[in-house]
Amino acid sequence: MSKREFSIPKIDDPTRNPDGTLKSREEYERAIREQHARPSVTQGFARSSTELTEDFARREYREPTAEDIARREQMKRPPPRAPSPKGSVGTISGTLLRHRARVAELERIRQEQLAFYAMLEQRYGAVKGDDHSYLVAMERYEYDKEKEKKQKEKRDAGTMVPFQSTDEVEAIIRGMDDEVRQRLHNATLARQRADAHLRAYEREKARKEEEEIERLRREAERIREEAERLRREHQARMEYERARREQEYREYLERERQRRQREYEEEQFYQRQRQQQRQQQQHQYHSDQHRGRGAAAAAAHNRAPSPRSDEPEDPQKAFARRFPLPETRQQAFAVLNIPQSATEQQIKKAYRHGALVLHPDKNPGNEMESTIRYQQLQEAFNILNPQKGGNRRYNRRRHRKTKKTHRHTKHHRKTHRGRKCRCKTRRY
Repeated sequence: MSKREFSIPKIDDPTRNPDGTLKSREEYERAIREQHARPSVTQGFARSSTELTEDFARREYREPTAEDIARREQMKRPPPRAPSPKGSVGTISGTLLRHRARVAELERIRQEQLAFYAMLEQRYGAVKGDDHSYLVAMERYEYDKEKEKKQKEKRDAGTMVPFQSTDEVEAIIRGMDDEVRQRLHNATLARQRADAHLRAYEREKARKEEEEIERLRREAERIREEAERLRREHQARMEYERARREQEYREYLERERQRRQREYEEEQFYQRQRQQQRQQQQHQYHSDQHRGRGAAAAAAHNRAPSPRSDEPEDPQKAFARRFPLPETRQQAFAVLNIPQSATEQQIKKAYRHGALVLHPDKNPGNEMESTIRYQQLQEAFNILNPQKGGNRRYNRRRHRKTKKTHRHTKHHRKTHRGRKCRCKTRRY
């Protein structure tokens, strides 16, 4: 044998011998028992026979027996072909035969079911399309079947004789004795009782069905009432929320009106003070002129006061001075009336709420103030909103080249009272 043809047999396969032959049933069971109950090799090889020696013993060549040769020949034979159906030409597979037999069995069962349904319709009055009528017919069929079964048992036992006709029944009854008549009477009573039980069962069943229908109707009515109650509660809750929001909006408008009234009164007070100050200055000027400071001083001050100082301030300029545009993020947060730790969503929400309230279209009769305040609100939102370039604008205003000096601060506090400086001179 060459090296290429030599192969080590699979000794772990319990169904084959080391030389590749199939084992018998007894050898296979013995191999399984040895495989599951194989003793381990102890230290020092104390046993006379170890696994190694047993392995070598299993590898020894053994001549095949007649049973092995017969088993091999049987395994080499092809499987028997399925017989072809009688009367057809050619062969057919066993799978197709089984399929045809299964289809034929299903068709037979279907025909039996159709015949059964036709019997229910003909004998018990079942109606096509009415499942309840079929159920009632099947119950009556089962009852008749059980009744026939009991009668058959009685006939087999000899306690009841099947009668063929009414004449025979009358003739037999006439010739019966009292015991047979009593037995027939008892059977008649039993049949009447059975019919009465059946009618009572049907009445009880109908009563239970009506009770179930009534229960389901009450349950449906309760569910409808619960749904209606929940709908009314939801509607009342929504109405309450709407009334609450309207009340809050009216309170907010009232607070805004009072605030505008206070600011208007403060502005009027400030204008009156300015008017009184100008009148005092004019009075002082005329007093000095009449005291006789000289012709040169009188000529120098003989100029009429500026009409701009005497005229009242323009309302638009007054509103612009009262509501200056914010320049820093701190002022922008103050305009939106939110803390400096507010998130982007809170900033947008405050801006939308303010825009809805301060828009000129929402304030008929007060368009000038609402326009100035709406511009102030828009400027604050542009500063705080990064998408509008607020950070760049804020940085540009913060790090501008013009430096505020102490003189500018003093002028700002004295002349503009803390408001934004709108002077056109470059010194400030």
